[in-house]
Amino acid sequence: MEDQALERLIGILGKETDLLGELHAALAGQQGALQKGDAEGIKKSVEVQIAVLSKISGLERERVALVSMLQSGRDCGGEDLTLTFLIEFAPQHAERLREVRAALADVLKAIGTLNRHNSMLINQSLSYISKTLRMIAGEDTSSTVYTPAGDVTCATGQLAVDRKI
Repeated sequence: MEDQALERLIGILGKETDLLGELHAALAGQQGALQKGDAEGIKKSVEVQIAVLSKISGLERERVALVSMLQSGRDCGGEDLTLTFLIEFAPQHAERLREVRAALADVLKAIGTLNRHNSMLINQSLSYISKTLRMIAGEDTSSTVYTPAGDVTCATGQLAVDRKI
């Protein structure tokens, strides 16, 4: 039974790795859409990401239940059942477990890199939008002054937005 459970666990981890690869592809598509300013492309990418994450969530629940079952069947010394533990105590599956662990690490690292880049692009876009709005409002942060009455004055006198609270 334990051997079958390990085979099933390896299969689930393989599917999770494949889905994480799909998530990576969606994030790469989102990055391209962010660079082009393609709002529709961003929307489609987010929809794909949500769908993939939903599938990953289902597999994760299945994996957690399976790991709990395996952990209850063996003495892990009070520690969580990890891939390192399984590699050590299930040598017949060690090679496949190492491959899955390496693939998971690679795809998670790539996703992290894309997330950082996408975050930077999003923050850059938000900064650009904020600066544009300030320009439209006639505000220039170096020349905008608050009066004692709480009004905002601008050297250009072109405030288009009422800033009173």
